[in-house]
Amino acid sequence: MPLTSEARHAAPRQSGSQVGFRIDHRGNVQIRFMSRLESEQIVSLSVRAEIERLKEQVPSVWYDADGRSRTHWFDLVTETRDGIRIAQAVKYEVDILRSGLEAVLLRLSRAASDPANLGAAGRPFADEYRILDEHSVCGVVVDNAELIQRFLGDRDHEAVAAVRAWLSEAPAEFPLHAAKKAAELGFRGMRALVALLASGEVVLREHERIEPVTIFVNRLFNPR
Repeated sequence: MPLTSEARHAAPRQSGSQVGFRIDHRGNVQIRFMSRLESEQIVSLSVRAEIERLKEQVPSVWYDADGRSRTHWFDLVTETRDGIRIAQAVKYEVDILRSGLEAVLLRLSRAASDPANLGAAGRPFADEYRILDEHSVCGVVVDNAELIQRFLGDRDHEAVAAVRAWLSEAPAEFPLHAAKKAAELGFRGMRALVALLASGEVVLREHERIEPVTIFVNRLFNPR
């Protein structure tokens, strides 16, 4: 059973309000969302191979020029495998314009370099600050991420191991349906191959929705 999210229960967004959670299968933990936009961003980020950690509703405490403590809650904070921390505000465009969010993040990014605002590890809260609005959402990316998440949820470790072993002998590029041959797994092999997109061991050759004929690039290819 996935671990329950420990993030605060924030009030739902006025625009596109929708409350629920996604499962981050890397840590088998719930990631709460308060809008459809957040849900789409969470599922897309949760299957990107370069992202090591994903947290929601993360407080950033900083001090202004007068020494007063301020807190801003970021909708999402990600950390990449090479340690880059990215604080992300997920808002609809109308809410961004209404709230003056860009000015807030500008002040936060400037304050981050102040020694008074460095964390216990001697680093700023984030290395980058971003705003994700509805224009940053790609339907193809979201649909593919939904599929990857669903097949990660299989937790079919036997099939994943078999497909990973098969990749060392497989060609540099092949269609998804070719994975049915892996240890005679049939459709389990296809599902396991799609799940491996989250690890980066395979990638899609083109920006397209995943179908049986979609071409995968084998990053474990052994040219011998």
